[in-house]
Amino acid sequence: MQRVSSSLSTLPLALCLASISCAATSQTGNLMRANSNLQSGDAQDALEIADFILGSPPANPEIAAQATLIKGLSLEALGRLHEAACVYEFAADRYSKTPSGAQARGRAKQLTVSCEE
Repeated sequence: MQRVSSSLSTLPLALCLASISCAATSQTGNLMRANSNLQSGDAQDALEIADFILGSPPANPEIAAQATLIKGLSLEALGRLHEAACVYEFAADRYSKTPSGAQARGRAKQLTVSCEE
């Protein structure tokens, strides 16, 4: 009986870790779909997917950074440059140590508007 109870005590941790892994996989799939939609010209759908990812806690900082970058790129493609600038500046600041944060910083510098305008 002792063996069963010790196995059951680790079950919540195992379920939690599996849940985190599933969330990361799902969010990665959504990122891929958003990026594909953006590349094919469907910026509105890419924006909605990025907002969906950011609306639930992202599985890790890189997923959050990528979703934020896609949001900025989508806003830029939709001609919403002021909003894009603000999203890029946020991503560059918040995720400065990630590739997506660096890319956002570069996009912010290339825009003709800034977040402060």
